Amino acid sequence: MTAQKQTKDFENYILHLAVLSKGNVLSRDESIKIIKSNDKFKKIKDKQVLPVVDTVIHLNTKFNKTWTEGYNANFEDILEPSYGVKSAKADIILKNGEDAIGFSIKMDTDFVISSAQNNSEFEGIFFSALANYDKDNPNVDTSSLKPYVREISDVIGTVVVRHMKPDHFDSKKDGIHDEWIDKLSEEIIASNKVIEDENTKVRTSTKITINEFEDKIKEFPNLINYIVHEGLTSSIKYGNKLPSASYVLCPTGCHDVSTPFTSYVTSIAKVAKIGVRGMCHGKMRSSATTALKPFWDTETDMSYVYNTLNKMDMSLKWDVSRKSLMSVL
Repeated sequence: MTAQKQTKDFENYILHLAVLSKGNVLSRDESIKIIKSNDKFKKIKDKQVLPVVDTVIHLNTKFNKTWTEGYNANFEDILEPSYGVKSAKADIILKNGEDAIGFSIKMDTDFVISSAQNNSEFEGIFFSALANYDKDNPNVDTSSLKPYVREISDVIGTVVVRHMKPDHFDSKKDGIHDEWIDKLSEEIIASNKVIEDENTKVRTSTKITINEFEDKIKEFPNLINYIVHEGLTSSIKYGNKLPSASYVLCPTGCHDVSTPFTSYVTSIAKVAKIGVRGMCHGKMRSSATTALKPFWDTETDMSYVYNTLNKMDMSLKWDVSRKSLMSVL
């Protein structure tokens, strides 16, 4: 099971249990009984049960509502955003009659506040937060930060070459294509000696700019709260309407993120780290097997194969360490 599939399943299980609980604060045993007796949970892993149960207990403790309906936020009629791409920031939407609330679901692990694969999304998060901060602080001018945003933004969405390890595809050996994969490994060794590892070079250079940018942000009191808030919620992007998120829901609590100054937003602002890293390009993003299959029965030019597979798409990954966050909550 991929991490993405596991995350989506986790979100759906929370959604189902929330609606089935009808908003009641059930005990763990009562909740587990619902899970064991309902087909919606027939594929749930044992290790997922208690995190799902605890998350819904936190949800219903926070709200005095009867959840009448719930659905994946991607099924919301998504408004035209003020920047970037149409994508739901909330993961699930729960309804109490006509009242609908968007929740961002986080597992009890390190997590990402926001990601962006194109520069319009990246710039939108920061420029909209800066504009909102300037509006609330009319005697402050954050324009000195904009060149940093643009410099980092120039990297987002670019395609770069990376060095791959010679044994990267060894796990795909199936007894039929082993010799072909061995030849590809030989090509990786030879090519890595002559091609530049752009991925490492770009990330190292960008990290220097990010460090300077984060230091500059600290010169403006509470500005990081505004930026984190928009990254968490997309509230400016969607004008505080769905599918923006109003709460972060996880196994350790149900947290209000409706303003830049809630305790949870403030805590995340203390530990969040802006980062740029590569995502697998093209069919490699689905899986290595998917990327290899078009080649391994017909292609003998291993240099061509490797040059097709060794690309990365640079993207924003704004990380939060669970350990660091728990230390400041």
